[in-house]
Amino acid sequence: MNFSTLEELHTYYDQADLYIHQSLAADLTFPLLNAMSKGLPIIATAAGWKEALRHLETCYLYTPRNHQELLSLITKAVHHPEEAFKLGANAQKEFNESLSFETTYDPIFSEI
Repeated sequence: MNFSTLEELHTYYDQADLYIHQSLAADLTFPLLNAMSKGLPIIATAAGWKEALRHLETCYLYTPRNHQELLSLITKAVHHPEEAFKLGANAQKEFNESLSFETTYDPIFSEI
């Protein structure tokens, strides 16, 4: 998917009900950070970043390549949106407190 502007990309995040991150690596990518910053419910592989992605605290985690587990979590999120959105709100709080540009780079640049 190509996006012509950053605003267009954010429009897609604003319209989403759920974000699925299917990485096999222990990465905290910009798409995942964007989903966290927007407070989206997240389903992600349990491949890393346990500091930010915690099962049933900030997201739903599933075993990589376990499609049945992924389907089960998608079904859970759809049928229990209040729980899913609570996890999304927790992820957004985690982002704002620990992962945003202001919380990560401002302290570094203030010391330079």
